[in-house]
Amino acid sequence: MDALGDGTRRLILERLRGGPRAVGELAAATVMERRLGDLGEPYHTGMAGAFARAAKTATAAGGLLGAVAGRRPVLGRLAAGLVLGGAVAERFAVFRAGFQSAEDPKYVVGPQRERVVARAA
Repeated sequence: MDALGDGTRRLILERLRGGPRAVGELAAATVMERRLGDLGEPYHTGMAGAFARAAKTATAAGGLLGAVAGRRPVLGRLAAGLVLGGAVAERFAVFRAGFQSAEDPKYVVGPQRERVVARAA
């Protein structure tokens, strides 16, 4: 039998998979921001911007910590908590950005007018 038990090997492999998952979460947020273009401005300001920055920081920190946690369960749990907290903060950022954009007519009326003009043409 080797020095690492089967359970320990699975634990290490699962933690190493957490890094790509965190990268995927960050990539999805970046793609969303780019697709929104100018309409994504509320996502970078106010409470939504604070949540978005916290989400990126926590997700990146959790991914990195998970990759170096090795056989230390406390670090692994902390890494998982950071990634989870980052995901929750990302959802709140999107939620708050919706309210912020609804308060400003340029994010509501402008796209509606553009669609009406596009249909008429």
